[in-house]
Amino acid sequence: MAYFELMPENFDLTGYQYVPLMYAWDVKFDGRRRTGLVANGKVIIGPPEEDVWSGVVNTESLCTAMFLAMLNGMKFLAADISLAYLMADTKEVMYTRLGLEFGDLAGKLAIIKKVLYGLIGSYAQLHYHLCAELKNIGFKPSKADPDLWLRDAGDHYKYMTKYIDGILIMSKDSKTILDLLQKPKGPYKIKGVGSPEYYLGGDVKITY
Repeated sequence: MAYFELMPENFDLTGYQYVPLMYAWDVKFDGRRRTGLVANGKVIIGPPEEDVWSGVVNTESLCTAMFLAMLNGMKFLAADISLAYLMADTKEVMYTRLGLEFGDLAGKLAIIKKVLYGLIGSYAQLHYHLCAELKNIGFKPSKADPDLWLRDAGDHYKYMTKYIDGILIMSKDSKTILDLLQKPKGPYKIKGVGSPEYYLGGDVKITY
């Protein structure tokens, strides 16, 4: 229950918004299916615009970084952060009623502590959390695109791009960098690790 905090029925909900929970289903581009418990964010009033904004790398930056990485003989490693949203704390003041899927806790009043899919400010909070972790391992955002990250390696730069919860590492030691982000060294559980085949809506084929 790290994602919710149970509250007594007489808890003062002044200033809180109610958001119902629901299940969402999705089919990925490669046929994978997934489902998850999400917030029905369409029924709430969102936070200020500055608390919602979240950038993603643009195509021109990605192509430039990939060209430079190939020129320097770097390895490409793509990965997804599993349960990424649940890593960051929410800034939105929300409560809900737990459903039957919570067993003995069904019907309980709960404050939402972590960002959930469906909350309007979730993208932004994940963005801030991931940016902080990238800075911790020595990366800095480029001046041209804040979602293209660089790390000085002396005679070249290492690159990393991020698109919501998907990252692409371009380095001569890509696996070492990934290990700094994933458990046990880092905070994230990583899935889908491998050479990129599909990124930013397009197929990827790397030839040297």
